[in-house]
Amino acid sequence: MLETPEVQESRKAPNARRIDTHTHLVPDFYRLWLADKGVDAGGLPIPTWSVESTLQFMQTNEIETSIHELNRVSGSGRTCIKLR
Repeated sequence: MLETPEVQESRKAPNARRIDTHTHLVPDFYRLWLADKGVDAGGLPIPTWSVESTLQFMQTNEIETSIHELNRVSGSGRTCIKLR
């Protein structure tokens, strides 16, 4: 069943909270270390990351909580933190 944008908007919960469960944390020191080792992001440069840009992205996309993941180069484990 197709709904108009107005009907779709009316179905949104006023207190809806989004949780981003897959966000990569890449601080500058780590990005630079990876680049020095020749590690890239699937043939692309590893993107610049900052707390400020992440919080702005979360605000723009109405994300209340973001679970950040720091991948180890070996892929043998992960360290997760919660921002906000």
